[in-house]
Amino acid sequence: MVTIAFAFFSCTHPLPTIPDGNPGPSDTLIVDEACDPNIVYFTNDVLPIFSSSCAMPECRSSTTREHDIDLSSYDALFTGGEEDLIVSGKPQKSEVYEVILDGEMPPSGYPDLTSTQMQKIYDWIDQGALNNECSSCDTSAFKFAADINTIIEKNCVSCHNGPSGNKGVDLSSYTSIKVYSDNGLLKNSILAENGVAQMPTTGRMPDCEVNKLLKWIEAGSPND
Repeated sequence: MVTIAFAFFSCTHPLPTIPDGNPGPSDTLIVDEACDPNIVYFTNDVLPIFSSSCAMPECRSSTTREHDIDLSSYDALFTGGEEDLIVSGKPQKSEVYEVILDGEMPPSGYPDLTSTQMQKIYDWIDQGALNNECSSCDTSAFKFAADINTIIEKNCVSCHNGPSGNKGVDLSSYTSIKVYSDNGLLKNSILAENGVAQMPTTGRMPDCEVNKLLKWIEAGSPND
């Protein structure tokens, strides 16, 4: 299990104002036209982690609601049986963050979250656990380090992290991603074509992310 250091508290970036008390399902969706790199967005950053690592059908999804917890949407986070599941501005008092740190989530048989994914959840709660998203996306930007790896880590690595990944597929490094790009499996899984199941299993990625991935594949999958 990855241990997250207390360096979280040294961040000097300006953060959004934290609302009083816990947010709830009636909170208005906040949509930023441009994505701020200093803000963690629920729809763009956090929900894909929950969907691929925690809200699968056999665990905390809208259909199973294990322990009366549903992580499949923002509204569902605040209507379950766990009062302190998300404590706005206080990740270390939020049950969802505690169970991730304790290794109880993702469930047994699934890879642990990466340190980057864990920090995203921490920072989102720390910034107020807002119901927010950003809509800007530049499909002309598809560099591996800055764009492609981020998309794959957000949507795919929770199931395909290392040699023990789901169905033996490892998408945790450029070298392994390149293999599946070259043999066509990455493209087929993104588009759910040629008999290959959709990746991620929770549904097709946003069109902008799909287009970035396809352009990168068509460009020869460079390590740039």
